[in-house]
Amino acid sequence: MAAGAQPDKEEVINPTITDSVGYLTEEQNKELSARLDKIREQYNFDIVFVSEDRLSAYDAQAAADDIYDYNGYGYGENYDGILFYIADSERKYHFSVCGSDETIFNENGLAYLEKKIVPYLKKDNYYAAVKSYADHTEELLEMAADGSRWQAIQQNSA
Repeated sequence: MAAGAQPDKEEVINPTITDSVGYLTEEQNKELSARLDKIREQYNFDIVFVSEDRLSAYDAQAAADDIYDYNGYGYGENYDGILFYIADSERKYHFSVCGSDETIFNENGLAYLEKKIVPYLKKDNYYAAVKSYADHTEELLEMAADGSRWQAIQQNSA
């Protein structure tokens, strides 16, 4: 493989959840991993959750983007997917989006996800936050597959 090239998805399948902080119990991790794996397979779209004790880069966006870019995430030639990242010590989060699905998870789509997830983060309910991330990411992917995009969400989030 050429330097910097990503392996085929058949060669490496990265975990959908890397919970270094330990927000999730083993049972919750298994449940949510299975849920994210199902979405990944159904939509050919990487959906990932990563938690770290401390920022691994200068800010949450750089950390999330680096994890996504340098760990082989993404489907197809455009590396389609989304990663939900949390740095515990700094209490920072970020959604890293890549590929053709940046049109799905545009400013409105990400604002919708935040509206659904942040209330759980404020209560330190990380299981509910990751479950909401899975549910609402799938909802947006389904809307895009049906061709309806953001009309309903844009009207409801205004």
